[in-house]
Amino acid sequence: MSTVLPTAVLSPREVHDQIQTENPLVVDVREPAEYAAGRIPSAQIIPLSELRQVSQQWKRETPIILYCQNGARSEQARIFMALRGFTNHRSMKGGYLAWKNAGYPVEASERAPWSFDRQAKVAIGLALAGFTAAGLAISPAFLAVDFAIAAALITFALTAPRWPAQLLSRLPWNRVHHS
Repeated sequence: MSTVLPTAVLSPREVHDQIQTENPLVVDVREPAEYAAGRIPSAQIIPLSELRQVSQQWKRETPIILYCQNGARSEQARIFMALRGFTNHRSMKGGYLAWKNAGYPVEASERAPWSFDRQAKVAIGLALAGFTAAGLAISPAFLAVDFAIAAALITFALTAPRWPAQLLSRLPWNRVHHS
């Protein structure tokens, strides 16, 4: 027997309209630092990694709208929930970026950490500068590390792994403390 997954992808406008008229549970499945940097005002943060546990508390027919940064993680969450028997859940096409670009309201925490991309760029830039300086001043062997970093960047760009963001989300300054 095969499971039929409902077509349940909404545009930011449709999500906005549903928030105004139906008061659904809006779930941000991004990591805490992403949530702190900007979110839909009525959203609750439940990272994708915690969705299995938290969703056990919800009724299967609860109206739920899922979103992430660009739509990929929320689509994973939508499929997961369909397979778990949820019947009234939707994923927002284009994620938070599409919502924000459409001009809908957003909010952010006052002391939000830098985005993961920005943190990674600073760390990589510092590493490249340091190993280049060491390669010029100490030993050309340090330039091999520069090459390895460049190769890793190319690999990450081509494969878009999630583990670097998950690793960064565990750093102390990226944890969001709810009051």
